[in-house]
Amino acid sequence: MVFPRPRRQGPVYSPMKNVAALTLFVLLAAPELASAQEPSGSLREDSPGPFLVSPPILVGSLTTPPDPAELPRGLGDSLPPPAVSLRGATLGLVQDEIAPQLHLGIALYARVDVPGDTSVDSGGNVAYSDIFDIGYGVNAEASLMSWVTPHWALGGYLSIGWDRFSGASNVDMGTGEFFTFNDQDTVTVILGGKILQKLAPFWFWEGRMGVGLVHYDALTFSDVTTPVAVTGLQFFRAVNHGLFDLGGRVGFGSPRVTFDVGLDFRFMGSEARGRDVTTAIDPDWFFVFALDLGVSVRF
Repeated sequence: MVFPRPRRQGPVYSPMKNVAALTLFVLLAAPELASAQEPSGSLREDSPGPFLVSPPILVGSLTTPPDPAELPRGLGDSLPPPAVSLRGATLGLVQDEIAPQLHLGIALYARVDVPGDTSVDSGGNVAYSDIFDIGYGVNAEASLMSWVTPHWALGGYLSIGWDRFSGASNVDMGTGEFFTFNDQDTVTVILGGKILQKLAPFWFWEGRMGVGLVHYDALTFSDVTTPVAVTGLQFFRAVNHGLFDLGGRVGFGSPRVTFDVGLDFRFMGSEARGRDVTTAIDPDWFFVFALDLGVSVRF
């Protein structure tokens, strides 16, 4: 018996066979292709390498997870307190950065005082510069400065000074009378603020402004209008008044010891009329210009 040969199915048979073979090849080769495409230095979850860090260990080293009971449950609930207090951090910064920069300074100055020309009588005929010659004094000053930058410092100062104004002789009072004045002493206490700038390794300048008190001793005089002088008369009585101080200095030296020269302007309250003069004596405020020369020591 002869069997008939099978008939070909046309052009569809061959393509389907090729597709089936290609699909089988892809399925068999897919794992190998996937492993070949991974980077040589990458780590897989199923095979941890020497550079893999476990997330729980890393998180635990940086922070401590909050207690779930302390977490807010609604929008109206407050948040738990932070691990580090901001107020404590700020206080620590002030103590660590500012406090070590505070420096105490002690200075001693000698000065020459030039009295101003404000009036001592109601008619404006006689001024302080008429009854006083150039005076002199000494001043001790303590300051506490903080270096806010390498070249700038801010702080305060306390100054105590003593000055003597030399009385003038044969002063024409504008009334036909002539007076000769004795010396007068003053004591000043001033508290204020100052600023200091370092200009160069050995140079600096400072400016200051303060308020305080001045004590005037009594001022006596002699009436020399007649040939027979009358002595022991009181022109000003002792009194205390406020003052305003404004000044500046330039210094040269090391960071510890400097030699300073400066200018000082003191606006002091008026003196008080004495018992042996008439109401024609009506003192105005007392203005003094001083030239300072001294030495400063800083710790």
